[in-house]
Amino acid sequence: MSLPYVRSVNFLSPSSLREIEKDPIKFYLKRLGPPQYAPSKEPQTGPMAVGTVFDAHVKTFLGHKLGKPVPKNLLPQ
Repeated sequence: MSLPYVRSVNFLSPSSLREIEKDPIKFYLKRLGPPQYAPSKEPQTGPMAVGTVFDAHVKTFLGHKLGKPVPKNLLPQ
């Protein structure tokens, strides 16, 4: 059986490769298949939120140090 590829994947992270090994059908539906069949996104956990905030702070710091424009939503209030 051949499944259609609706979307392409430009990059495979180590977690994506683990997902392919663990559940190839879920990987297909989530990343390659038609959007209407994609599983719902998992809610953000506490550690994920901390990682998001850390990422924003690091990018803001580096942007200022390197003289690059920083998106307004990342600037301190």
